[in-house]
Amino acid sequence: MFSQSEPKRVVHHRSYVYRDREAAYLRLMQDYFNDNPTYGPTFFSRRFQMQNELFLCIVDAVQDEDSYFHMSHDAGGRDSLTPLQKCKVAIRQLAIGVSADTFDEYLKVADTTGCLCLKRFCRAIIRAYRAEYLRCPKVAEVQRLL
Repeated sequence: MFSQSEPKRVVHHRSYVYRDREAAYLRLMQDYFNDNPTYGPTFFSRRFQMQNELFLCIVDAVQDEDSYFHMSHDAGGRDSLTPLQKCKVAIRQLAIGVSADTFDEYLKVADTTGCLCLKRFCRAIIRAYRAEYLRCPKVAEVQRLL
């Protein structure tokens, strides 16, 4: 077995922080997406740099491109973050340039998850919109711009 001269392995455990993701999702829905939201379209446009309808189209597009943005369960059997929560974290980081750990208090998203959301979101956007928006401009388009 083990000899006494071998050092024992040190096992590092990650600490678990309970985040009430479900309540955060309900708050997000009440604030922006319900029929009578707390913050109307003007607040949404200012905070996300886009209209609500465009945001929802983008959420649908990234869900089609990456299964990470589908609802799933974590290792403990709890529901994961919703696609709206994941996309909100990514878009707010892009829109106003805040760090990922900013979203822990409101959306209950850890900084490592926020960084992962941003990376996966950017890859999904590129795959979804590459053909239409990330192509070289046509001659007529360049002439119109000039």
